Amino acid sequence: MSVGPLTILQGVGGRDETKVVEGDEDGHILITQQNKVLVMKISESAIMHSWYSSPNQPVIAAAKNQDNFENCSCVVVYDERTVARVNNLGSKLAAFEKTRLNRNVFDLLAVKGDHLVIFLDGTVGSLKGLIKGHEEGTSEDWYNPPVLNTNTDTLLSAHLVEQGHVTSLVMVVKSADQQLKICHGRLSLGEEKPVLSGVETKVLGSADDFLSWDVYTKKPGYLLLWKKSGEILYTEDFMSLQMRTVFTEANSYDSEICALSRDYCAIACSKHGEDGGSLKILSLQFQLVSSEAPLKTTIHKGRGLFYVSDYLLIVGGGRVAFGSISELDKQLDQYIGLGLNSSTNNPEVTNFGALSLYQSLPGLYKSGDMNKVLDTLTSHHDVPEDLVIDFLDFITDEAKNSLTNADRKDYLKKIMELELSHRVLAGEMTRLNMQQGLLLVELMCSILEDAVLQPSIENRLLSWLDLILSSNYVHTVLAKDDRTEAVLDTAYEKVLKLEEQLESASNLVCVLEALPALNFTQDNEKNLPYSIQIKQL
Repeated sequence: MSVGPLTILQGVGGRDETKVVEGDEDGHILITQQNKVLVMKISESAIMHSWYSSPNQPVIAAAKNQDNFENCSCVVVYDERTVARVNNLGSKLAAFEKTRLNRNVFDLLAVKGDHLVIFLDGTVGSLKGLIKGHEEGTSEDWYNPPVLNTNTDTLLSAHLVEQGHVTSLVMVVKSADQQLKICHGRLSLGEEKPVLSGVETKVLGSADDFLSWDVYTKKPGYLLLWKKSGEILYTEDFMSLQMRTVFTEANSYDSEICALSRDYCAIACSKHGEDGGSLKILSLQFQLVSSEAPLKTTIHKGRGLFYVSDYLLIVGGGRVAFGSISELDKQLDQYIGLGLNSSTNNPEVTNFGALSLYQSLPGLYKSGDMNKVLDTLTSHHDVPEDLVIDFLDFITDEAKNSLTNADRKDYLKKIMELELSHRVLAGEMTRLNMQQGLLLVELMCSILEDAVLQPSIENRLLSWLDLILSSNYVHTVLAKDDRTEAVLDTAYEKVLKLEEQLESASNLVCVLEALPALNFTQDNEKNLPYSIQIKQL
């Protein structure tokens, strides 16, 4: 996953707390700031409409109407507990039809066929039912008993989480003793009055130990906790809270985290001792940075990141920026080498697989230091076969160098120590011409003449002989010159000699294995017609 170029939303500013949710139309978002609600078409960064409250009546939340109320395009909660159903025919919230609820509201969430009102005491109500109760004078029947003690507990965030066929309400709460807690309960939405049951509370730790948190509300729901130590913790179990660390980003402040999908999240933060900040998209599955972008500042009040309508919105320094999110199906192979500083001056890549070889070998060839080239090749694991053939192509091309056959033989011995794929070598070997192949065969026969060879090296030499002769089979058969004939005769003689040695060794092994089966008879006769004595004279 990656984030596209960031664009500043024009007409949206201020250092007040900002909230962003989906709008009623595709591509529209609702932005809530202090005493105003803005409808924006995000792709064009254009304000479509706005509503305002009095300065002493701050806006609490806004939600899309989604055809729940007539002549309404948005539902707004302001002045702690007043709910207004607004449309595009006016801009003052007080001028629209409204209902004054009995309890202070924390948030308003749009669900299918209704809106859920989250109160500061942790209870949940149906907006349609509450409005109906206030109109009919039966409002108290639509309120549930408090879940939280508002004198000691402060509700910080509330999330509706899909868990299979069950919808749960997850609330993050701070207690009077500065402990951060999570409350989790099952929410029944089948009836007119929502019922929250089975509420359990778990202590996460001291509130001072955490920078930020977020909850992914789709399947599978999960909790993200960003600690001041830098650890980002992940769990799908809201009951037992079995956490695992998915990333570490330490030395941060003005930090914010936002769940994007089941496999990705976004973090924004500034670093102590560094200018500006950064935005990072993290892969939860592979536990690494998928994409990164610089930010001028991450100073914000309230939440600083929102993922709405496939756009990521960043609040910082009194401005709101947005960027599109793409590459949701990024696989592991697309992360290989990501974040690596590929500079040849970077010591971290000195022995980093084939990447450093492709960077360093051209310069070594240009300098003519073949010993250094060979050391570089043999000091790495999993050397690409094409680089090995490049080396053999260089040392066997008599027009490119003035090496002696003794030097070439020493180089080839060390190359034989590398574990290589014969299937890949067979394809790469076709880059060598007939004369280079003959020189290699000649050198290999010379190596085979050495008195002591490890069995693995001898096996590789014979395999290489087979590959070279196979790749030049047609030219070998048609060749008439004396050198080709002499080299091939030497190769065949050496192979035949090895076959004879193997046959002799095999026969010897068979004899030795048969010795225990032989039954030697012992002559037990003691009365012989003669005797042998040894005397000291």
